[in-house]
Amino acid sequence: MSRHRTLVLFVAAAVLFGTSFVGIKAAIGSVPPVLFAAFRVDVAAVVLLTLVAVRGGYWLPRTRADALGILASAAFVLGANNVFLFLGQQHATTGAAAVMYSIMPVAAPVFAVLLLDDARISAVDAAGILLGLVGVVVIVGPESVLGGGSVGQALIVCSALSVAFGTVLLKRVGPSIGTLPQTAWAMAAAAVGIHAASLGLGESVAQVA
Repeated sequence: MSRHRTLVLFVAAAVLFGTSFVGIKAAIGSVPPVLFAAFRVDVAAVVLLTLVAVRGGYWLPRTRADALGILASAAFVLGANNVFLFLGQQHATTGAAAVMYSIMPVAAPVFAVLLLDDARISAVDAAGILLGLVGVVVIVGPESVLGGGSVGQALIVCSALSVAFGTVLLKRVGPSIGTLPQTAWAMAAAAVGIHAASLGLGESVAQVA
């Protein structure tokens, strides 16, 4: 992959990722948050499963590691992540949500040390993690972290931690199935879990404005 293409893809991913917080915030006033998350994952599951089925090849899980990888991704990277994120954005500003979510790469090395045999944190790594945490607090603002929006921000931190944990857990499991089919099946499994969470919270389609 050329450096130019890599840069274009990076910028596109950053824009799409950043604007997703704005989209979530705009919609949760009209749609119950967890139900909205479920609808979002429903669409992604249908699109991705259709794509991998048409492509063929190694798209069905074949091994125990494949199944565990799909479940780990469904439970943490997609399921808990979306539930916490959409609930949290009810109580936090879009900017604060985006910044608090950036704690994910800071937390991932810590989970790696706990879950991966070959992972280590050097003094430089530890300093970087600490600076990352301080940076999040400085950008959001100490008064914001400790203030009225703290419930929403705590939920968003839980969302980011879920992704960090799930990503490292996937590496530990080591599935053989490709990333795209793994994500497709994880989307389908996560959709079921998120709909169950939505029902458990008393949400329904009748509440859609």
